Amino acid sequence: MVKGGSSVSDRDHLGSTPLHVAVRWDADNSARELIRLGIDVNAQNISGKSALAEAVLAGKLPMAKLLIDAGADTNTSDSTGRTILMDAIRGQSTDVITMLLDNRANPQIQEINGRNAYHEAALTGNTRVIAIIRNAGGNPLSRDKNGNTPFSLSLNQSEQIITTVLGKDVTITDSDGNTPVHVIVQSKGPEKILSMLVALGYPTDTRNADGCTPLSYAVENNYENYALILLQNGANPFSAIDKKGRNAATIALDRNNDRILAYIVKYAGTKSDIQGNTILHYAARMSTPETIQKLLSYGLDVNVRNISGETPYMTALRWKRNDAAAVLLPKKAETK
Repeated sequence: MVKGGSSVSDRDHLGSTPLHVAVRWDADNSARELIRLGIDVNAQNISGKSALAEAVLAGKLPMAKLLIDAGADTNTSDSTGRTILMDAIRGQSTDVITMLLDNRANPQIQEINGRNAYHEAALTGNTRVIAIIRNAGGNPLSRDKNGNTPFSLSLNQSEQIITTVLGKDVTITDSDGNTPVHVIVQSKGPEKILSMLVALGYPTDTRNADGCTPLSYAVENNYENYALILLQNGANPFSAIDKKGRNAATIALDRNNDRILAYIVKYAGTKSDIQGNTILHYAARMSTPETIQKLLSYGLDVNVRNISGETPYMTALRWKRNDAAAVLLPKKAETK
């Protein structure tokens, strides 16, 4: 064609060059000749796709290597911001993906909606592809413009895929300090995945940048099943979430959610805050006599003392809550 007067710079109606055509037909010899004649290996069609992008999407490893050796840019983006690495991930050829990474393809580049290569990898459901991108620096909690992360995009897939996306670091957080456990509770993700995460050792009491724990979110929003799972796995309802001393226990008392209060009593009834205050101490200063009676019906110790030696009854008196104090003073309770 070139000998007949055609130019290596010619393009079809879609903006494709002769090199694009050679890639589509897997014509290695033609591609080599075009490169020898000086064709621009990084030329993009009207969609922004380079010849290398088309090669990797089709999983054509030898052709992709030929183009890279000829100087093709591995970090070119198309008109939507999708990178060549993203195209390779969609093609799911692990050999092609590895070759791109070995040739400085950047998995952190974002397309126009804020997604990066790890989002793309998570969507494939291919554990080999996911592991390759994760090991290249993929962050399972990196967020796109809609707040979606590789982790959240994998939640409807198998537990194996989810754990592959997350990797081995159970202390991982996003830029706002949210752990995968926060993410599950905030998004009302699958309860079985929450159970899986805490069983794998993901912490239940980590506070994010706002000071909130996963349990405080669950209690605040009356997510009873999430609260139950967290409490069953040792979540502490007395972890302070702000300077006012609020915690999951005070929120539960304020919400007066009978079921969540029952869960707290069952799984954390003997726990306390750093001053030794139990849920009865908190109830003494903020709950109705009816709520206090309900808590006592679960068998809580009315004589329990905080580190200052104060019982719930004494707390009620100090807060001038005589109606609460009356409930907290059964026949055998200590008043001094």
